[in-house]
Amino acid sequence: MVKRARTIRFSRRVGVGGGAVHARVTHADEGALRTTAESRPRTTVYRRRQHGQHLAGLQVNGEDRFVQSGHHSNRALVRQSGLIGVAAAAGVVAGLVLDVAIAFRFGVGKQTDAFFVSSRIPFGLVAVIMAAANQVLVPAFRTYSTAQGDRPTNRLISTVLCAAGALGIGLVLLSWLIAEPLIRVTAPGISSYEANLASSMLPIVFAVVPLTAVAEIMRAYLNARSAFVAPALMTVVLNGFAALLVIAGPLVGWHDIHVVAVAFLIGAASQALF
Repeated sequence: MVKRARTIRFSRRVGVGGGAVHARVTHADEGALRTTAESRPRTTVYRRRQHGQHLAGLQVNGEDRFVQSGHHSNRALVRQSGLIGVAAAAGVVAGLVLDVAIAFRFGVGKQTDAFFVSSRIPFGLVAVIMAAANQVLVPAFRTYSTAQGDRPTNRLISTVLCAAGALGIGLVLLSWLIAEPLIRVTAPGISSYEANLASSMLPIVFAVVPLTAVAEIMRAYLNARSAFVAPALMTVVLNGFAALLVIAGPLVGWHDIHVVAVAFLIGAASQALF
């Protein structure tokens, strides 16, 4: 009796983005095994946009091999640079409007002195956070995203945001507990009225710090993903909302200097949500 050979055909895909591999396996009665395989690379010509730039090239076995269109790339670079410049200039103008609004509402006196005493340490911490986020977080997020991918990077961002929020809440509670002695140490020459006023505003202004930290973490993440225009508008949001609240304070019967502290707090929250 002659046994008939059994032939099995199968197809599978191997390698990272590799071509289709077709194999033919024949089992003979003697137990011999013969495999023939051929790999056929897949090549695709494509043209697409990525990060506002025109790309054109080939895709070989799933691997992108592209070049940028010089004309469109230069035009996109000029347009993006112009938008970033406009956003930065708008932030400066909004800050100037905020300073003018504070000066117009309260002038120079004990109330403004108390506010600037209470905001000295919080605003110093804000400046440190902004510098650290730009110098440390942007390259760290870019490197991690390149090595690990988007999903692990998103988990890292969530972890950093939660840590910043927890530390910020602890900082605000601590400032509330030591507000009066801290004002006495940092501004020993002010009157009792100014010290009490500054102590009452200190926790409010300290709450700006964690909100700014959250906003700067998100700004660093967006910059790491080559998005620059929206982060540049964050300063416009902060200063714009704060100036609007300072100007509109008398309309709701709020004539005290505390409106400035609350305005900065709401501006920082708006910036974080933006």
